[in-house]
Amino acid sequence: IITLGFSVYGNSLKNQFVWDDDVLIKENSYIKNWAHIPQVFSEDTGMGSKKTYHSYRPLQLITYMVDYSLWKMNVKGYHLTNIILHILVASCVYYFILVLFKDNIFSTLTACLFVVHPIHTEVVTYISGRADSLAALFMLLTLIFYIKSLSSRRISAYLLMVGSYTLALLSRESSLILPA
Repeated sequence: IITLGFSVYGNSLKNQFVWDDDVLIKENSYIKNWAHIPQVFSEDTGMGSKKTYHSYRPLQLITYMVDYSLWKMNVKGYHLTNIILHILVASCVYYFILVLFKDNIFSTLTACLFVVHPIHTEVVTYISGRADSLAALFMLLTLIFYIKSLSSRRISAYLLMVGSYTLALLSRESSLILPA
């Protein structure tokens, strides 16, 4: 899964910042200073650039803060983070299918198809599409921990489920649909 993910999306490391990346990353003063954490959690996603996006995605901005701390404005680092997130989502797909069907071959094939499928190109290669990967990652973890909490009846699985769902909600608004 890891090898496939890097072989398919490794070429995106050569890409530049595009479209919303200017507002969410290049012009965003909030991601350049950790002192802005309170604003990240209390304001619109674009307010660090004095733009209104009508979205609430603090976890996405925190990942940009981490990227900025590591890479400054080196776009390759931001693309690398997106590739790694996509591979993590594919790994969760593997584990989710394994938990459901208890079939390693089926889980592997499903995760491999997921990691290379061209429908994910925009989410992986477009840095501002990161919210989708974050939401998918934490929604899948929520489902995995939900299934685990049903079978084990352990409070830790339940707490991990609630924590994962909270992170999904902080990643993208569409995560609200998960309980339904």
